[in-house]
Amino acid sequence: MAIRYFKFADRPAAVVDFHHEVLIPWSCWRREFFSETPFEAVVFDHHTDVLSNPDFPGRPGEWQEAAAVEKAVENLRHDEQFCWALKSGLASRIKIVSHLPSATVGAAGLSVRCPADYPDEFTQLNRPEIFRPYAENMLSDICLKELLPMLPSAPFILDFDCDAIFCGAALRPRPDTVWRQLLKRAAGFTVALESDYVRLLKLPNEDALTAEAIATELLRQFAASAAPGN
Repeated sequence: MAIRYFKFADRPAAVVDFHHEVLIPWSCWRREFFSETPFEAVVFDHHTDVLSNPDFPGRPGEWQEAAAVEKAVENLRHDEQFCWALKSGLASRIKIVSHLPSATVGAAGLSVRCPADYPDEFTQLNRPEIFRPYAENMLSDICLKELLPMLPSAPFILDFDCDAIFCGAALRPRPDTVWRQLLKRAAGFTVALESDYVRLLKLPNEDALTAEAIATELLRQFAASAAPGN
């Protein structure tokens, strides 16, 4: 496990290989920056399983112990990190923007939203020409004003699984009012590479699109969001 840490205008950021590994920077930042109250999180992900592993449900206060967090990361899979974060008290609310709806919700405070008119997974994978317009608008106001009508008022972490990006145009959303506000107001930013899924899910003729390229651009945008006028 290799976690890369950054800081932009006193706001922390981290890049992890696999999505469940974000629990490590999340817990570190909670101990350092948000110790009084749990933070909220806004998450972008292609598909969120939100299964809850009964052996690792997250005990209240467990996020305070670095060894307990690392043990959880070793055993959690299938996006169970969200349930663990909520049940342990690390986070108070997690809102997930996804390409696909979730069949289950594993903990109170967790919600998964996707546009009602998004094609199903079979169409996404087998009829990419139909899905491209949806993929291009993943971060645009066309999508986000529906799914995130109100941004968190409390400190929140912006979390991004790179497999939510199917094409390069998605990283240049227009109009982008909501996305720019998310970047500007986020107290921290985590990016999960999930390189294999990016490679498998990206649309045809997107040869330059890699998880590293997506992460680099997302970090650039997060850093730029602190500049005056943004």
